Amino acid sequence: MNRILVADGDPSIRLLLEEELWGEGYEVVRIESAKDILGLIREHRPDLMIVDVAPGRVQPFDMLWKVRQAAPDLPVILFTAYSLRRHTVEALPIDYYVIKSFDLSMLKLAVKTVLRSRAAACSRLSAPFESPYPAYRAASKQGVADEGDRHGIAD
Repeated sequence: MNRILVADGDPSIRLLLEEELWGEGYEVVRIESAKDILGLIREHRPDLMIVDVAPGRVQPFDMLWKVRQAAPDLPVILFTAYSLRRHTVEALPIDYYVIKSFDLSMLKLAVKTVLRSRAAACSRLSAPFESPYPAYRAASKQGVADEGDRHGIAD
């Protein structure tokens, strides 16, 4: 069973994601704050991390870089209600960027895709995971981001 670490400041979002992802067959570890995120990653050894990075928090994007340095094989999905400019998303060490909505289908699709790609890469190469789906992949090819591109999902 794949383990997903969910980091979000809103307890209702954490609970919703836990219930939805558990229903999809994933084990979910919820954390409130990124204060001790590196220790929790070492302790729980997740297969994927879903994180919300809200403006106003202390150095929110620095946390993503620390996670990437400490766990380069850990795929990260940025799941936020805040709209980010394309160049900001491209510069972040994330694998997907999904905008929060009441419909969690885009997030679930991103989770399945990342975990499937990670499993295939690990079984083929027995090497560290490198995401074949960076958040900007389709947008950089087309030059303009459409709805699917913003979420890192392209046909």
